[in-house]
Amino acid sequence: MNYQEALDLKEKRMYLLGTIDAKGFSIDELIIVPKNQVFQQEFWRKYLASSDANVAILSYINEDLDVWAIDKHHLQEARVLFYSSLSDEQVK
Repeated sequence: MNYQEALDLKEKRMYLLGTIDAKGFSIDELIIVPKNQVFQQEFWRKYLASSDANVAILSYINEDLDVWAIDKHHLQEARVLFYSSLSDEQVK
């Protein structure tokens, strides 16, 4: 999806913040990430350095994107990323 579609999906799913996903993990943040795995690695380096997904995605807004719900607590505490792709789910 393009950047505007990702922003729209993120906005539609804001109600998920603070809930528990199907895997049992807390949804603490919704972020836009590149689908390309090489770009994802670069994105994560930028995100971890800045703690700001909106800044980290700027270099990739012309790429194919995805929206993820992430468990930020596990990411910060254990450096383990738990996420669910929202673009794969039906819009509720």
